[in-house]
Amino acid sequence: MDEIIRWEIIALVEKIPESYLVPVLESMSVQIPFVSREFHSDNGSEFVNHVVAQLLNKLLIRFTKSRPSI
Repeated sequence: MDEIIRWEIIALVEKIPESYLVPVLESMSVQIPFVSREFHSDNGSEFVNHVVAQLLNKLLIRFTKSRPSI
């Protein structure tokens, strides 16, 4: 979700291997009408593999992981 204009895309994948995750991330990236600077996963890093991390890095998108609720 964008913090300023509240643009949000929610995507679900059947499984977490890269063969499921990467196509969804690529699809999401073209739907966003502005430059993405950060990607947050509500699960820990065990749910984001190296291919996804490389894709985010290639797109210059910072990756953040779960953090405690306030």
